[in-house]
This record gives sequence, C-alpha cells and structure tokens, in this order.
Amino acid sequence: MFAMAGWNITTKNLRSQIASAIHLIVQMERQEDGKRRMVSISEINGMEGEIITMSEIFKFQRHGMDEEGNVIGNYVATGVVPQCHEQLSKRGLDLPFELFAESYG
Repeated sequence: MFAMAGWNITTKNLRSQIASAIHLIVQMERQEDGKRRMVSISEINGMEGEIITMSEIFKFQRHGMDEEGNVIGNYVATGVVPQCHEQLSKRGLDLPFELFAESYG
C-alpha cells in the first residue's frame, strides 16, 4: 500500500513503524461450528533485525466437539506477562499477575 501511494520506505523501516504503533494483536477464527472465536491474544515486543517479535499471552485451547457440533474449549494463559501490564495499571486497569500464570486447560 505504501508503494502504491508513492512512498519510498524500506521494509525494515515500515516494519519498525508497525511494531511501534501496534501493541496487541487479537486473532479471530471461524471454526467448524460456524462461530467466530478469539483464538489468540499476542503482544508485539519489538524488532530483532528485520523481524517483528511477538509473545502470545492467551490462547483458545480446543478440546473437541460436543454432540450438537459445537467446538468445546477454554481460554488459557501462556505464562507471559505482557510488557504493557504497567501501562494498563497506570490507566486504572489493575490486572492481577495470577491472570497471566500458565494454565493447562
């Protein structure tokens, strides 16, 4: 899109701009039962060379399907405390560290 607009920017600089502008990524997925579910919440950590690095914070852990054809599962923490935790606390969203403790569905 940048190239189509006539901007002359390197891939590394473009990725750096994206990494500094976006903090969290929420991934949605349409599953077999036709419902859209949030399947992952990840935080962008920054850049390593030309690669944007991310850490998954929460994920949907699927267990199977029930008799009606609905997907069964639950959300689990991966054990990663997001770097933005302190910023959230400063803004009045005080999330306990236990929320991010690694869990096994």
